Amino acid sequence: MAHVEIDQAVKCYDAFRALDGVSLKVPSGNFFTLLGPSGCGKTTLLRALAGFHHLDSGDLRIDGASLIDTPPHQRNIGMVFQDYAVFPHLSVEENVAFGLKRQRLPSSEFKRRLDGILGVVQLESLRQRMPHELSGGQQQRVGLARSLVMNPGVILMDEPLSNLDAQLREELRTEIRGIQQQLGITTIYVTHDQEEALAVSDLICVLNEGQVQQIGTPLEVYRDPANLFVASFVGGNNFLEPDAPALQAARASNRSLSPPPQGATATIRPEQISLAPERVAASDLRLLVTLEQVNFFGREYHLIARTADQAPLKIILPMGDGTTSLNSGQQVEVGMNERDFKYFENSPAGSRIRSRP
Repeated sequence: MAHVEIDQAVKCYDAFRALDGVSLKVPSGNFFTLLGPSGCGKTTLLRALAGFHHLDSGDLRIDGASLIDTPPHQRNIGMVFQDYAVFPHLSVEENVAFGLKRQRLPSSEFKRRLDGILGVVQLESLRQRMPHELSGGQQQRVGLARSLVMNPGVILMDEPLSNLDAQLREELRTEIRGIQQQLGITTIYVTHDQEEALAVSDLICVLNEGQVQQIGTPLEVYRDPANLFVASFVGGNNFLEPDAPALQAARASNRSLSPPPQGATATIRPEQISLAPERVAASDLRLLVTLEQVNFFGREYHLIARTADQAPLKIILPMGDGTTSLNSGQQVEVGMNERDFKYFENSPAGSRIRSRP
């Protein structure tokens, strides 16, 4: 296991700053995810660590040793690519053993490592198959095994599941997380899929426009976003103006509430909005809304509603609670609690307002 440090990393392409002073630390043995939209700098950072890109300034370190002047093949880093990158003319076993053969290991050690990693990724029974005989998920496991068999200190994964269908993505992300935990290898994982990041990570680093927005556990990033960008990018959210007449009227009916910050944007998660009558009655704020869409997703309903001010409101409800009787065009009363609101400065990257008068 190894710990990784990135210190004020800058990478420019002409006038575009792909990395704009990125600093972060990846603890040894962590599953660390770089999460952000396309073009935010996450793949650039991953490839700089691998040695495929040179930084304009800043430093990259593993266990305190700088990588800046170290060629890629000497960095003790494994890489798993988005497009599998398996050799089509080699069997599973030959693909996995490709790099291992160059180490000129004793035959017993070679066999032990090869058999061991094939067992870890559940490819023992497929070792003689050719890539065209494998599913996409099996091919990705070949790419993973080929990196792991080299015993790297760090493994980098660049959106390894993006070419797979939804069900296979979910299955394979669970397998990858299990393998990482079993081996205890430091892993830096790139994705733009927030659900994927929340499901597998020890820590998430949210990037935007080449800058770190927040680093924290999945629960911290979801429950306590540092700024308006994180609140909007990680998980569904509702954005409301606290001084909108509908919210002001709702507040007026509960005089125990303190006034919201001036010039702020309020957010509340869709699952924190109640529709069941007994929960609505116990809520701090109650609003009459009109349902525009009622969508069934199996375990839950996703609703789109409008307040009297025409502000959109996303609501997620579990099955039950009277959800089967909901229809588009229907007016319903919903409830929200003051403790569930988060307030942010009213700007695109507005910081979280931690206290209210």
